Amino acid sequence: VDITAVYGRNAKPGSFVPIKVSIYGQTEAPFSGTLTVSTLESDNDEGTEEYEYSYQVEVGPAETKTMEFYVPLGQKSGTIHLTLKDGKKKTMGETSMDFDVSKDENRLLAGVLENKPGEDFPEDSRGFSMFDVLLINGYDCRTLNDVQKEAVLTWVENGGTLLIGTGRDRDKTLDILGEAEPKVSLRDPEVLWVGMGTEYTKNSPGDSEIRVTYTEPVISGAEERMVTDGTPLLKTMKYGKGTIGVYGVSLSDLSG
Repeated sequence: VDITAVYGRNAKPGSFVPIKVSIYGQTEAPFSGTLTVSTLESDNDEGTEEYEYSYQVEVGPAETKTMEFYVPLGQKSGTIHLTLKDGKKKTMGETSMDFDVSKDENRLLAGVLENKPGEDFPEDSRGFSMFDVLLINGYDCRTLNDVQKEAVLTWVENGGTLLIGTGRDRDKTLDILGEAEPKVSLRDPEVLWVGMGTEYTKNSPGDSEIRVTYTEPVISGAEERMVTDGTPLLKTMKYGKGTIGVYGVSLSDLSG
């Protein structure tokens, strides 16, 4: 039995982490048993209590079965334990994985969806709970189904922050908003020179300017952010307990 972290081993305490578990059939007869996933959680007396989640599994001879689970991490420990037992309760395999669940308030966990298709894009909002911010830039969100878009919006409603780059990628990225898309519109594109600040100046002030395709977001009641020469590069709005931010440019342009 093997375990793989879908999005790496950084997570927030108490969040759900998506994992893939592979079970290899190594017997001549079909295998039937129980896979137990366990984590440690704090109890009311500030001690620890083990939480277990069990799943019935069946694997044929020489078959490899891969399953995906959303496992809630405890507040005390970032370790996930897996135990595979047969029908007679005999342990056939064990493994574990540690996640970094630092409580550092200055740590920000961001998920980035850009350019390449996301094979493991969640259809459940729990798949985003390990992130503070989800950044979408240059990705064709029209390839996502309605369930995946709804999962993103549910995560935002529960407190997540969604940031979307538009500009020359506007036709691809804004579709992530799904049913919330009518709340946001974009003005016709225009070409602007944007000053990135004196720290980017080499020989003259013009060295810090970059040419971008700008499509100003139109959002009722939005807050303007990253204003340069009177042009807001980012506008944000509240959505449930969370925030949706729309850039008027592709972030790839700002990064050069």
